[in-house]
Amino acid sequence: FCFYCGEESPKTSPNIPSTMPSRPDRKDFRAIAMLQLIVTLCCQFQTTSAFGFPTPFTKNKATNGVNNSNLLSKIPIVICPGFGNDQIDYLNPLDQGDEYGFVSALVRRGFDSNLIQVLPLERYEWVNVARGLFDIPNFYTGNCRPDGLGYGWYVKRLRKTIEEAYEKAG
Repeated sequence: FCFYCGEESPKTSPNIPSTMPSRPDRKDFRAIAMLQLIVTLCCQFQTTSAFGFPTPFTKNKATNGVNNSNLLSKIPIVICPGFGNDQIDYLNPLDQGDEYGFVSALVRRGFDSNLIQVLPLERYEWVNVARGLFDIPNFYTGNCRPDGLGYGWYVKRLRKTIEEAYEKAG
């Protein structure tokens, strides 16, 4: 078995017992990826999202059949970069172009690009989390608060960005 290309070799190596499980081939990975895609799409076809916003694929009784993309265009969105991520990861990931970013994916789904904001954050700023080590004794006893030394800077910036998005949306 070739670990680089995933193909079976014509001869079995004498050092590998025949009962040893083989590495899944590319077809298995494709099947798993397809299953994940189907599950993701099924979750998006629900009538409302986790925050109670209607999805663009359903009709809402309150709108009497009006296109829900109009409703989506009025929702402000703040994207919170995950630990170690930069805001550019959501706008132009790996310098592949803006069309591959999460923000452009939301715009293609009907959200207003003027109401989508990414929390302004650069990768080096995650070093601030290390300040939580000095939150004695809370850090060492597992009792840190979100507004403490470790993540307080992130929460304050997030709160400010959410307030700006709310004001921008009207």
